Amino acid sequence: MATVYGTNTSGKWGMLDQFAALIWVRENMAAFGGDPNHITVMGQSDGSAATYHILSGELTRGFISGVRDPYDPLCSSLAEGYRNLSTALETGIDYVSSLNATAIADVQELPMSDLITKFRDSTFSFGAVLDGYAMPAK
Repeated sequence: MATVYGTNTSGKWGMLDQFAALIWVRENMAAFGGDPNHITVMGQSDGSAATYHILSGELTRGFISGVRDPYDPLCSSLAEGYRNLSTALETGIDYVSSLNATAIADVQELPMSDLITKFRDSTFSFGAVLDGYAMPAK
C-alpha cells in the first residue's frame, strides 16, 4: 500500500475515513458554534470498536474529551479476533490471486459485482487488522 499511496497505511480506509472526518470536525466545528476542545465520540456494535480505535490511535490522539460507549459484550472479545498485518496481507494476496489479478490496480478495474461474487463464494473473511498505523498493535 505504501508504494501505491505513498503513506504508511495498510488500506484501513474505513478507519482512516473516520479519522479524517474527526479532523474535519475539529477544524470546522467552531464555525457551527462548537468547541473544538470538547469533542465526544460514541459508537455501538462495530462503531463501539471504532470508537476504541479513535481513542487509542496516534492519528487522533488528544482530539477527544468525552466518550459515550454503550456496553457491548462483543467489544471485550474483539482483540481475540484481530489479525496481525502479515496474516492480513497473506489473505489479501490470496484474494487478489483468486480474481486473476496481480496488482491492486487490476482489482480496482474490476466490476464490484465480480468482487462481491468471488468473496461470497469463497472462504475468505476480512476483519480488523492491527496494522501499526491506523490501528496500533499496542
